[in-house]
Amino acid sequence: MLQKPNDSVPNFKMMNDAAIALADKECRAAFVTECIHKIETEIERVCQRSAMRKSVAHTE
Repeated sequence: MLQKPNDSVPNFKMMNDAAIALADKECRAAFVTECIHKIETEIERVCQRSAMRKSVAHTE
């Protein structure tokens, strides 16, 4: 009897494949660059939202 995939259980096969890929210096550099870009984008979004809330609070 086959079990359905469970989202709460980590997929170790995929995790292992990712770890192997990140062992490559160029792949790791691309991954880090993408992560930094995503973090910067999220920080910018949060700061803009915070600035808008402060602006609205001062006009009320």
